[in-house]
Amino acid sequence: MSSTPPNPPNPSNVLQYLPIAAEDFADPDQFLSLLGANFQNLFQQIRMLSGQAGTIKLSDHLDLNGKRIMNVGQAETETDVVNQAFATANYGPAALTPQIQALGKYVMANYRRLGDQNQREPSSSFLNKILNTAPTSNTSFITAGSPSGGNVSVTISSGTHDRVDGSSIPYSSRTDTLALPTQYAITSLTRNAGIVTAVTAVTPLGIGDGFSVINSTDPTLDGTFSVLTGGGANFTYAQAGPNTGAVGGGSISIGGVYYYTIEHSNDKLGLAGPFSSDTWGNRRVSSPDGTTIIGVVVLNGNGLDTTASAAGGTPPQNGTPVVVIRRL
Repeated sequence: MSSTPPNPPNPSNVLQYLPIAAEDFADPDQFLSLLGANFQNLFQQIRMLSGQAGTIKLSDHLDLNGKRIMNVGQAETETDVVNQAFATANYGPAALTPQIQALGKYVMANYRRLGDQNQREPSSSFLNKILNTAPTSNTSFITAGSPSGGNVSVTISSGTHDRVDGSSIPYSSRTDTLALPTQYAITSLTRNAGIVTAVTAVTPLGIGDGFSVINSTDPTLDGTFSVLTGGGANFTYAQAGPNTGAVGGGSISIGGVYYYTIEHSNDKLGLAGPFSSDTWGNRRVSSPDGTTIIGVVVLNGNGLDTTASAAGGTPPQNGTPVVVIRRL
C-alpha cells in the first residue's frame, strides 16, 4: 500500500497529476482519495481556463495554430489588446482628419520626398537667419583717409549682400572715425626656425594675444601674429621664413581691428571692435547667429592696413567664384 497521502486540490493554474501506483488499488480509500484529488485538480484547471475562477492567466502563451486572436473586448488599460472597432475609432482616418485640418489645408504642401530629384530644393532660405561665418559675397570695398590726431576716417561703400538662397539685400555706405591702435617701439626681432623672438618696449601682451608688426627694417617680419610664449617686453611668435639676425626698427601695434556686419532683414551696417587682432574667435564674437561680416578693417600706425583689410569687392575677391574676405 502506498504511504503517500493524497494531495489537496491545486489552487494555481498549473495542472498537477497525482500518480496512482498498483498497490493503491488494494486500498479502496487510498485509491478513491487519489482519484478524487486528480479530478478536482482537473476541474479547477478547466474553471480557470474558462474564466469561471477569475482572470485567465496563461503561464507562457496560447498556441492558436497560426490563427488570429479575434473578438477582443474593449481595452481597459494601456497594455490591453484593442479590437478593430476601437483602433479605427481612435486612430483611423476619421479620428486624424480633424487634427490635420486644424493645421490648415496646405499643411503638407512644402513636404519633400527624400531621394526624389524632382522635389529637391536648390537652397534653404532658413539658413539666411543663422549665418555667422564671414562672409558670403558682397560688392563693397574699404577706403580710408590720412591719419590725424590718433584717428583715421574709414569708409565702407554701399553694396549688395548675396545670401545663401541666391537673394540679395542692398545696404548703405558707412563712414566712421576709428582710433589708431596703440604702438610700442621694437628693440629687436630675431627669426630662427620659424620662431621670432621679440624685444620691445613693455607691452600689455600675454600668451595668445594678437598684435601687428609694422615698419620693421626687414619688411618680411611685418604682419599680424599672436604671442606664443612670454609677454610684456619679451615674447615669441610663429612666422615662417628664413633665419635672420637681430633686426631693429618698427613697432608693435595692438588693437585696431574692426568688423562691419549686417543683420538679417536690416539694410544698415553695424560695426564691431576694436579687437586686438583678426582671429576666428574675434570673428565669431562679432557675428552671432543672424549676423554676417561684410568687411574687415585692420589699422596700424600708418592708418589702414590695405593688405589685411578687405570687403567683398576688394581684389582679389571680386571676380572669383566664391567671394571671401582676405586672410579668412
